[in-house]
Amino acid sequence: MKILLVSELIPYPVLGGLARHCITLGNYLQREGHEVSIMGNCEFADAEHIGNLGFAGQLILGFKLNRTLSRRIEKYIGVYPYPLYKRFAKQIAKAINKIAEKFDVVHYHGHYPMVSSFINKDINFIQTRHDHGTFCLNKLFFKESTLSECIDPSADNCAVCFKPNNDSLRRHINYLGCLEWRADTVKALSTHKTIFVSERAFDIASSVLGLNRHSGISVIHNFIDTKDIISKINKSKDFKFNPAGVLLASTLNPAKGVSSFLKAYRDAGCNFPVTVAGSGSELASMKTEFKDYPITFCGWLEHEGVLTLMAQNGVFVVSSLLQETGPITALEAIFLGNKVYALKRGGILELMSYARNPNQVELYNNMSELVSGVASAINKTTESGSLDTFGRDFGACIKEKILEIMKCYKK
Repeated sequence: MKILLVSELIPYPVLGGLARHCITLGNYLQREGHEVSIMGNCEFADAEHIGNLGFAGQLILGFKLNRTLSRRIEKYIGVYPYPLYKRFAKQIAKAINKIAEKFDVVHYHGHYPMVSSFINKDINFIQTRHDHGTFCLNKLFFKESTLSECIDPSADNCAVCFKPNNDSLRRHINYLGCLEWRADTVKALSTHKTIFVSERAFDIASSVLGLNRHSGISVIHNFIDTKDIISKINKSKDFKFNPAGVLLASTLNPAKGVSSFLKAYRDAGCNFPVTVAGSGSELASMKTEFKDYPITFCGWLEHEGVLTLMAQNGVFVVSSLLQETGPITALEAIFLGNKVYALKRGGILELMSYARNPNQVELYNNMSELVSGVASAINKTTESGSLDTFGRDFGACIKEKILEIMKCYKK
């Protein structure tokens, strides 16, 4: 097949899970003999960022979104610029419509679900929803102001959550923007095919938007490329495995819960070594706050570096406070044989089905229980896995999931 993957998050200074998912899919499809191109955004289209993609196929720079402007409007004016986002969606769709006839299928991975509404009806178009951006203005389904789960996703509450200190006029503008975003999303999801990366992600969207599950909606779990993972770890064979080593790999912002985990760790009187890989708004403050503890902050690392840390450390913590749709890092840790500890929420409840043994994934009700579980675990001796055993079939490998994706392509 001739396949066009599309994402406004490619290329990008730091490739997140969504972009890596898209590139992993593209590279695997190429290896399977399909002709794959990725259409990306010109915003960061310099030689360095393009060179860091690790994509073996053709990159098409099909559109340029002025997301710097949208971020400034949100941050400094406090207004959710929905008309601008709708314009972005139209720009992406226009670029797709222009060349879609050259491809058998177009698969969009991005933040603007309404792209689907502007795609020509005769195009075999599919989008994957990776987050809660179908209905949530900040895409997280999480209240940053109180570091708590959202229990009221009504549009008026979302307008307050988006910018709690706004005046009534700007709150009303954001309320209207939220309503329009949601209405356009419902329309878009009925226009072309849609994949959600977990049942939980679909259930939440369905509840908020009043979506009915129709033949065009599928749930296909996130996946990893186990062959690629083994290859990357093989480049760094000379390391010692520490069964009691504790690793967190995440974006460092409040919703991801790394600072909440470390505060609970401190409050519980813990002093075991912890390694944190990742960058974000809280990195500098955490380095200062926890400078007297045996916590190593590695900053942002390439994918190979994160995988090597996973292979070195026996315990992996998913500290997210939000309802993660389907964390790829958890799948990687499960595949590599880590003990995985997380909060009992979101898509990770489904990912437990890929555990290599019944006790590999432990889930907890709150952060203090999670810290206690990790503290208890590191006092027990565990054995290191080997790359030979990692080579066995793994249910969340793209080799397995591609069958479901191709079925969706051909539907």
